[in-house]
Amino acid sequence: LPAWLGIRGTFFAGGAMIAVAALLTIFVVKEDFHPADADARKATSAMPSARRTNYAIVSALLATAMMVLLANMSIEPIITVYIGGLGVAPEHITRIAGVVMACSALGSMLTAARLGALADRIGSWNVIVACLVVTGIAMIPQAFVTEWWQLGGLRMLMGMSLAGLLPAISKLARHSVDESKTGQMLGYLQSAQFSGQVIGPVIGGQIGVYLGLHSVFFVTGSLLIACAGLAQWARKQQDGGMQAR
Repeated sequence: LPAWLGIRGTFFAGGAMIAVAALLTIFVVKEDFHPADADARKATSAMPSARRTNYAIVSALLATAMMVLLANMSIEPIITVYIGGLGVAPEHITRIAGVVMACSALGSMLTAARLGALADRIGSWNVIVACLVVTGIAMIPQAFVTEWWQLGGLRMLMGMSLAGLLPAISKLARHSVDESKTGQMLGYLQSAQFSGQVIGPVIGGQIGVYLGLHSVFFVTGSLLIACAGLAQWARKQQDGGMQAR
């Protein structure tokens, strides 16, 4: 868009798209909400039989949700410099950087539904652990690419594995709290994701300055694999709690 509309025009175009989405939400999306039913669910959740929140599991889910955007955004501060070092002409750097950053979202778009269905068949925790490990491994080769399209391909592969995280996390989150607190829990998940959007660029920028651009990929990959270990621990905690009951 900056090449077609200019940088200022891009903001206007983005604002217009958001406005269209808002109008569609207001006039097209219908919600069947009854306050009396919500009050009844709250009264039910107050009964002694209500599900108790396992805060260790919830914390692991929030940390994993944070890693989704942290992994995506950690290269944002260095992307133009990194692509420039791959031999891309200065007049094309902005455009290529946009393509590379979009590749991860494209990969997620292609596999999110299938990985969500896979979580129903083999279990959400299995999908979460596997996706974290695969994403962490996919980060490492990004430090050794010699062409921008290689980076784009690896980012797409990374996005394909990241896509399995959010459906599985949302499913586990809904089952970890009372039904009356589902909306609140999903709100916490959103906050966790946005915290990753904040922390990712900050970490990526600092690592790029002090340790070098390639180190951003190594550190991010290590964090993802460490998060896989945390998810495995949380699964054992949940299994142990279910056996105790």
